[in-house]
Amino acid sequence: MTNTLIIEESVDTKLEEEILTDTTTKEYELAFLLKAAEDAALVFDALKNARADVAFQSSIARIMLAYPIKNEEYAHFGYCYFSLETPGVASLVSVLKMKPEILRFL
Repeated sequence: MTNTLIIEESVDTKLEEEILTDTTTKEYELAFLLKAAEDAALVFDALKNARADVAFQSSIARIMLAYPIKNEEYAHFGYCYFSLETPGVASLVSVLKMKPEILRFL
């Protein structure tokens, strides 16, 4: 059992190192729900700071949620397509998680 655990840890470490050292640029889609339409600037500022190249940005639309998210019954929905080097994704996600104005993102 112990040998198996060590092998799994070794594989996880190698995968982590590969992700951190992979500098290829990939294309992504980001969908988000905001408390206010003006908060879209926070998302696009985070993308700019992560050095993402935004290819398309949708208009922001107010929608009624199927169920409340963080006590909000309405949200402003938007999405965008962008390119970013692989290591920048983790930092982008951590920045977006810290913004209380962003209800959800995917």
